[in-house]
Amino acid sequence: IVFYYRKSSIFALIKTEILIFMKRIFLGATAFVALLFSSCEKNDNASADLTGAWQLESATVAGQSQILGDCDKKTVYVFTQNQLTFHEFETNRSTRNCDYDNHVETYKIEGNLIKDANDPNEKGILFSISGNTLTLTIEENGQKETLNLKKINQAQLDAILATINNGGGNNNCLLYTSPSPRDS
Repeated sequence: IVFYYRKSSIFALIKTEILIFMKRIFLGATAFVALLFSSCEKNDNASADLTGAWQLESATVAGQSQILGDCDKKTVYVFTQNQLTFHEFETNRSTRNCDYDNHVETYKIEGNLIKDANDPNEKGILFSISGNTLTLTIEENGQKETLNLKKINQAQLDAILATINNGGGNNNCLLYTSPSPRDS
């Protein structure tokens, strides 16, 4: 019985040592993960600054300022932590109605670029934030387009989205969801 008692005491001691060792590994791993996330803080802040609703104010294409109508100025980009919802309002040239379309994309921030999270080869869209103004610079086919957007609150976004399918002249918005007939 004495031998058996010692044997179970040794096993209890070994079990205790293993538990202490496992706790040390767990604490070390937790400290490592905390350090890893704190070193990525700059990208998280850029994404946090970008988070929110941004309404189109002005656009420049190839250095030329574009004339935006009331319909076009309803366009809003809504950024969450990693998702962009693009609410596009555009004057239909033939009917003069205000057409609506929306797109949802997953994005990631790399430095000062917004990139499609699902396309590793995408060049990205250059962005900068100054106060309540977001500037997006897009270069495609050698042509540079700059969009200036102002930050809006949820009530302003709700008011804009309430105009979808709200009858009456140029304020009439037709609803398209992606993929729309215009995506072809």
